[in-house]
Amino acid sequence: MFDVALILSTLGWTAGGLIFFVIGTRVYDLVTPFSIRDELIRDRNMAVGYSMAGYLLGLSIILHGVMSSSDLNRTLLQEVVASIVFFLLGSILMALGRMILSIAVPFDLNHEISEADNPPVGLIEASLYVAVALIIHGVFIG
Repeated sequence: MFDVALILSTLGWTAGGLIFFVIGTRVYDLVTPFSIRDELIRDRNMAVGYSMAGYLLGLSIILHGVMSSSDLNRTLLQEVVASIVFFLLGSILMALGRMILSIAVPFDLNHEISEADNPPVGLIEASLYVAVALIIHGVFIG
């Protein structure tokens, strides 16, 4: 009637995903030169909100790629290690993409997002995160 393995797998991936999102939020805070808490809560900065939403969406796309490439021949420990490695790799590549975007655009990306509260620039950054995540996802699923 109930597939216990499927239920346990769902609970495990959900718990792991939530942990990844907490860690991902900390990573996002590290790679941006502004305080996310201040920008979102105190200043209600829409540009930062859009950017962070794109980052979290990117993380979920990467997590889906990791889940899709899951191998039944790997042990649970190997799956956990692979998930952590690819999650960290994805986070690093998205941060690298942000650095490249910051150099490539003809304006100060950090100023436009954190100080000018420029929502279209936040959406550009969010789109970059999603694009990088989709590329990584494509590599995972082949």
